[in-house]
Amino acid sequence: MENGKPVRIGALRRDYSVEPFKDSTCDIILKNKGMVLGIGKIEDIFVGSGISHAIHTGGNTQGLDITLKAIKNELNLNESKKYDINQYDKAFIFTNLVDTDMLYGHRNDYKGYAKAIEEIDSCLPEIINSMSEEDLLIITADHGCDPTVPGTDHTREQVPLIIYNKNIKPGALPEINSFDYISDRIKDWLNI
Repeated sequence: MENGKPVRIGALRRDYSVEPFKDSTCDIILKNKGMVLGIGKIEDIFVGSGISHAIHTGGNTQGLDITLKAIKNELNLNESKKYDINQYDKAFIFTNLVDTDMLYGHRNDYKGYAKAIEEIDSCLPEIINSMSEEDLLIITADHGCDPTVPGTDHTREQVPLIIYNKNIKPGALPEINSFDYISDRIKDWLNI
């Protein structure tokens, strides 16, 4: 709270959603002896449904750091329980880098937005180098939010989509009309 008004920033931020009406890809992963690690506000977005482990973050830097530790299998969830990605048949690390959207995109802060994109980009080499040949990286967004146009709502319909694996031949993806494309890629990758 600042001056008696709620402030939606930091690790204590909570988003309140509606529980999914049917099983999400996350639920399907859990039902197939997998784990889903939600980093950032993922647990809030899905109302905990389909999430086996959750870590709320205070910003992009923390989210990127936790994601990298999870990929490297160096993440401690708490003092008594070490996270071990290898104990699961299937693992899905689902990260939301909230600053890009909440602090910069919706607040029309194009300079902050550019710095956030640069921070994410600077972490990609270490993330990629830490991935095994069995890992798949998908980078996307849930909506567009151009920080250079008037208003603070979702201002672009198209979102970026980058899919990477050490064995995927580089090339352009066609324009895709639905998020189910991403869900289908995840299920295909995990053989579920």
